[in-house]
Amino acid sequence: MSNKLTSICVCQYAGIDAISGLPLAAGLLVATARLDKSLKDLDFSIQVDRVNVKQAVRSIGQPDVVGLSVYPWNSAYTFEVARAAKAANPNGLIVAGGPAVPRRQTSARALLEANPCIDVLVFGEGELAFCELLRTLRAGSDLDEVPSIAFREADGSCRFTSAPGRVLDFNKTGSPYLDGTFDSLIEQYPQRFAMALIETNRGCPFSCTFCDWSLTKKVVELPFERVAAEIDWAT
Repeated sequence: MSNKLTSICVCQYAGIDAISGLPLAAGLLVATARLDKSLKDLDFSIQVDRVNVKQAVRSIGQPDVVGLSVYPWNSAYTFEVARAAKAANPNGLIVAGGPAVPRRQTSARALLEANPCIDVLVFGEGELAFCELLRTLRAGSDLDEVPSIAFREADGSCRFTSAPGRVLDFNKTGSPYLDGTFDSLIEQYPQRFAMALIETNRGCPFSCTFCDWSLTKKVVELPFERVAAEIDWAT
């Protein structure tokens, strides 16, 4: 893929039974990419409708890149959508990240082998890595320099880049609450969303095995001004 890259669709589907909340992970990916001057002209969209697979694929369209935010409660459905989306648009790049993407290489390789529709996995916090991936795709450069990913080589083998890092400076990330991303989404889906998740920090000093944050001991706080402004937006 070269600098013809023009359109990106990020999908984040809720569980079957859930309060309909704004898709924070998808919003963070889009808002952070929009901070980058070299990517601001790209056409970004977010899809959240958990409908039948054919309808979901029609909603996605045929973007150059499809990003999938994968959780335990949506992984089976999301990968079904990915398979159908790849069949409908073989040239589109499908990227998966989120808590349900395993970080151990053996498990990540197994996930790619079981889902040949997935082209790239992103590990850990995704905003900066996804942004770097888009820049690299647009430049037509090798994916080897993109941090925290696994991707398929031309011969079908799996290549891993550097280990996942942490977001230590949230000024390098965008807020979907404050940059208009969620305003546009609410216009697209009026009366849909009943909840907004707002982060105050990431990381945890404890080791609860059920929680993804147990892998990241350092607690990093978001800027107070950003948190306050997001709360103001939500209220």
